[in-house]
Amino acid sequence: MTDAKVLQQYAAVAEFFSKVFADNVEIAIHSLEDLDASTVAIFNNHVSGRDIGAPMTNFGLELLESRQHEHCDYIVNYKGVAKGGTPLRSSTFFIRNEGRLIGFLCVNTDISAYLGMFGELKKLIHVENGDGATPVADKQHAETFPRTLQEIVSDTVSDYISATQTPPDAFSVKDKTEITRRLAEQGLFRFKGGIGVAAAALGISEPTIYRYVAKLPKNTLKQETVL
Repeated sequence: MTDAKVLQQYAAVAEFFSKVFADNVEIAIHSLEDLDASTVAIFNNHVSGRDIGAPMTNFGLELLESRQHEHCDYIVNYKGVAKGGTPLRSSTFFIRNEGRLIGFLCVNTDISAYLGMFGELKKLIHVENGDGATPVADKQHAETFPRTLQEIVSDTVSDYISATQTPPDAFSVKDKTEITRRLAEQGLFRFKGGIGVAAAALGISEPTIYRYVAKLPKNTLKQETVL
């Protein structure tokens, strides 16, 4: 059976479960054939805001790099953060064809309502969680769900501007190098179009991005980087 046929069968299963579960549960199918547009099926996509053709997530790239699929069939109940900071509980099943990894089936549940109820219950029973904070997904270490490569770059640049109070027209070489480092850590340059998107956003040439990347420590870049 072809990889495409296997993924189609899983897509049918994903659609079925999207109708079984509540509409706060998103189910997506990712193909490993093209990481730039890996999302080949997605249901209840209002949860993450993505559409078919969205790129692989940061966590998906990490799974490929770590090769966890060689030791297990799935990863369950890890943290995710959707656009706007919505906390998610996420799980991934590894799709195989004759033993070869060909894709992911991902389930992302919007847990914001549950966390809200938890907060109200805390008020009623007067129980504090350490410093009193409601447990939410840690954005720094959570899976994120970009809709396009441009969104990965724009979010990174926006975060940098907020943190440094430096407007884009005042970016120095140091600023652009730091943004490039952050993009590399997110695995942007594993995507075929990553270099071009980053160069356009920073207003510099692709060869300049290559030079910035070449100066980064080797452990900054995700393995199998596509330049």
